Amino acid sequence: MLDIPYRNRISNVSPKLLGAVGVDGREVLLAGVDFDSELTLKRWWHIAGRKPEAEKELLVGYEVARALTLIEPASGAAQQHISHRGSHQSGEDQFQFKIVRDRVKLAGQDHQVAGVISQTGGPEDGMIFGSLAHVQSLLNKPGQLSLIEVSALCKDCPIGDIVSQISERIPHAKVSAIQQSVRARSETVDRLTRFSAVVSAVVLAIGALMIFTTMMGSVIERTKEIGVLRAIGFRRSHIIKGLMIEVAVISLLGGLLGWAAGLLASWLTLPYFAETRVVFEFQPVLAVVAIAAGLVIGTISSFYPIVRASRLDPSEAVRSV
Repeated sequence: MLDIPYRNRISNVSPKLLGAVGVDGREVLLAGVDFDSELTLKRWWHIAGRKPEAEKELLVGYEVARALTLIEPASGAAQQHISHRGSHQSGEDQFQFKIVRDRVKLAGQDHQVAGVISQTGGPEDGMIFGSLAHVQSLLNKPGQLSLIEVSALCKDCPIGDIVSQISERIPHAKVSAIQQSVRARSETVDRLTRFSAVVSAVVLAIGALMIFTTMMGSVIERTKEIGVLRAIGFRRSHIIKGLMIEVAVISLLGGLLGWAAGLLASWLTLPYFAETRVVFEFQPVLAVVAIAAGLVIGTISSFYPIVRASRLDPSEAVRSV
């Protein structure tokens, strides 16, 4: 494979062999990998424990570890820290679980669990990873591969051509590019973001229309009140100022309550949709933007009804008083 025309543009190659094996009475997907290459490619992995070094040491995905009761929820000082990342850097983040059992019987042989991958929301959550040569031996597939993941050396490298050339050299293996997978997820997130922006714009437009309708109704209901104020000497500017202050206060309270309600709804519902651990952070900028948006929308939507109220003829307004 290293004799392909674009071999100088390959940063990392991670071969894999996949197969189903029995683990403590369960069928689990086992992946044989070169751990150095795999952890270099999967830099987003957070591992509780350490990188496997011996032949019979394993990395276990979060869902498999939970199903096999290898882990249990942790609290306080019992939480384990990250001792290894894909980039071979240590961190100080905490996990919400701790490893309570580090031995499993894989394909009838005892193995040690070197580490557990924190939940990622990807397929690795339901997999077990072992050294490539050992897994080939367990599955009785010496020298065979199921797929190869490739990382290019440069940003604008011809990924498609590199994948095609490797596929021609190893026709029985599936070759995929990490960049393509990441790009696909990124595009999905971008589409959801644009969709959310459109939905938010529609909701804001509906809210502005409701404020406009409410203010028009309020002006009609308060015609006598406004007429009396005009009759006793209030100018148009006084009417506009008083109503604008009223609208501004209500809009500020509405923006604050809306932001608080949205934060509470997110806190209650997000854990049911998220595939990874959810961490809430207070963002003052977001609160300011929400309150300011409520103020601006309320003021703009109420401007015409307020101006119309200030132009009421006092004699017509107090005729029925």
